[in-house]
Amino acid sequence: ITVSNGLARSIKNSFNFDSVVIPNIIDVSTFSGCRPKTHSGFHIATTAVFSERKRLDQLILSINRLKRDYLDIFLHIIGDGDIKEQLVTIVRNCELNERVCFHGMLNREQTVPVYEMCDCFALASARETFGVVYVEAIAAGLPVIATICGGPEDFVSKDNGVLIDVDNNEQLDAAIIFMYKHAHQYNKIHLQKWAADNYSPNSVANQIINIYKDVLTPKGY
Repeated sequence: ITVSNGLARSIKNSFNFDSVVIPNIIDVSTFSGCRPKTHSGFHIATTAVFSERKRLDQLILSINRLKRDYLDIFLHIIGDGDIKEQLVTIVRNCELNERVCFHGMLNREQTVPVYEMCDCFALASARETFGVVYVEAIAAGLPVIATICGGPEDFVSKDNGVLIDVDNNEQLDAAIIFMYKHAHQYNKIHLQKWAADNYSPNSVANQIINIYKDVLTPKGY
C-alpha cells in the first residue's frame, strides 16, 4: 500500500513491486469546524517544517515581488525548523515584517483560528509523497496552491486549487494572483465535504479493510 501514485511509481521503478494506492487519513473533524472570520486584505496560509525542500523562501519572495501591485496580500507561516533564521532574514531584508507573520509550531486545534482568517493555502514544496497539509487546508474550506511534486497531483484539481511546477516562480506568482482574484468563488462547504468524503478515518479505513478482506479470501487454484 502506498499513499500516492507518485510513490507507487517510485517503488515500481526501484523494486519492481506493484502497489495499491490508499491515501493518508486526515483529521478532517478538527478542520471541518473552520468558519471564515471577517477580515481585511488577502491572507495566505502555509504550514510546513522549515526545510529547503518546502521552498518557503520562494513563497516569501513571491510576496515580495507582488507587494507593490497588491498592497493587501499577507502571508501566515505555521511551523518551525532548521532554516528559520534564514527565512526571518529574507523577510527582514525584503522589508516584509508587516506582510509576513511567523506563528511558530501549532497543533491542529491552534491552526484552525489562523485558517479562519485566511483566504487560501499555498506551499511550493519540491517533493511530497502525499501532502497532508494541503488536504487539511481543503478540509478547512481553503482552496490551495500546490506543486506537481509527487503527491498533490493526485488530489488537487481546478475544483479545489491550482497546480504549478516545482521551482517555477512565474507560475507561483500567477497562482497567487489568480487566488487573489478568485479564491472567494470556491464553495467552502463543498471543499470541506470533498475532504471528508475522501480522507476521513472512515473513508480510508474502509479501503484498507477491503484490501485485508481480499487478501484473506481463499483463492481457487
